[in-house]
Amino acid sequence: MIQHDVIVVGSGIAGMRCALEIKRTAPQANVAIVTKQYPVRAASVVERTGIAAALGNSSADSVEAHISDTLAYGKSNNAAAVKALCELAPAAVYELEHMGLPFSRLKTGRIAQQPAYGHSQPRLANAGDQTGHAIVTTLYGEIVRFGIQVYPEQFMLGLVVDGKNVRGVSVLDIRSSEINVINAKVTVLATGSYGQLYANSADSYASTGDGHAAALRAGINLTGMDLVSFHPLGVANTGLIINERVLADGAHLLNAAEKRFTNELASLELVTAAINAEIAAGNGVDGHVWLDVRHLPTSQIRERYPHVLDYAEDFAGVNPKHDLIPVKPTQQATLGGLPTDLNGSVAGFEGLYAVGACANNGVHGEQALPGNELAAAVVFAKLAGAAIAANLGAAVYGNVPSYATSNASDEIEGLFGQKGAHKLGLVRKNLRHAFSSQSASNEQQVGFVHSLRDQFGQIGLHDKNRRFNTELLEALELDRLLDVADAVAKASVAAL
Repeated sequence: MIQHDVIVVGSGIAGMRCALEIKRTAPQANVAIVTKQYPVRAASVVERTGIAAALGNSSADSVEAHISDTLAYGKSNNAAAVKALCELAPAAVYELEHMGLPFSRLKTGRIAQQPAYGHSQPRLANAGDQTGHAIVTTLYGEIVRFGIQVYPEQFMLGLVVDGKNVRGVSVLDIRSSEINVINAKVTVLATGSYGQLYANSADSYASTGDGHAAALRAGINLTGMDLVSFHPLGVANTGLIINERVLADGAHLLNAAEKRFTNELASLELVTAAINAEIAAGNGVDGHVWLDVRHLPTSQIRERYPHVLDYAEDFAGVNPKHDLIPVKPTQQATLGGLPTDLNGSVAGFEGLYAVGACANNGVHGEQALPGNELAAAVVFAKLAGAAIAANLGAAVYGNVPSYATSNASDEIEGLFGQKGAHKLGLVRKNLRHAFSSQSASNEQQVGFVHSLRDQFGQIGLHDKNRRFNTELLEALELDRLLDVADAVAKASVAAL
């Protein structure tokens, strides 16, 4: 059995920022990160929108204006969480700058700030159109510098729970199928979203709600699981999103007849709804509509949105200077998760914290204001890290139940021994289709999830190898995604 004072599950922005704060605040703490990938491949690298912070570099912005915009956009936010986010976001940006993050600059040398939907002032600080990647690589450099141990290619099978005390996690070593228990005084879940529940998703293929499922299996009631946001400009069938600022610069949305059908300057929510309605009315093209940037100067596109050219040419096979770009609404954020306070502590369970996309402290309300997701990831992860470091002296390792290893082993051996005619990939495909369909009701989704759960019990693994068995990994992810799907469907029914 492995022991660490703190184990952080997940190596994205929130996970690394939390681990870093613990180590910086309590240098003697034995902190480690467990991740099923490698840190530089975390789902966070695809974030492009920037970090929302009222720096006031491009206009007379204020924290109060940021608070007002966030509350207006989210509609049912936790006001205390919003206040903390907006007040602490500027310092969080400057901390990243001091770590070496290469923010885009104004001619004066100050951090540039870009406009975005829902913001009354230019407020997004970015690193070109690779902000997520820049943050991840910057934080990972700090993780290495502070000597924080990282266990890559370790899949979390579950939380180790003794009553209402969390004693660590059980993990599967993907490289060998060996099962280990990591005993910790404090466990932090930073496992990201459940975006892969949707067929059109901008989230990483690894965003399968592992932490959400672990919490459900430990008896934790998740909140806000029906709150999922979609971006109107997903390049069809790629999971890649074009920055919405291109609409503000004059790009048009066209239907099959190449006619404009909506006000492109409306809120993202309304534009998304308009596209869905146009497709449902039969006015789309193979389930998508067109984005037209042909009338915009190529130099402008190349300077402001270089990713538009890359995505269109490399993934859609079109030249945006001459061709239309196929786009459709694409899932970009899931807001449901473990209920936490502002320090990330999960109520009712000792020794458990959650940060990032798997946590829900209510800061976003019903939808996340662009740029606030990245801001929340760094702000609340730092708060959690500071709180953990401050209370670590009183924390204990505690008892690790004997069934922690046996339950994990039973799950793995059960999957290896399972037989049946259903195909793993087809069950996952059908699940994602069900949650992307505009026609399926919430009640139908609940029943469909139960049907797919039955099918999952009749899946046989073809690969019996114990080393780097990717089929086993996909089965474990699907198993957990089905748990999350059930929670999402039931939350959607309850919200009616």
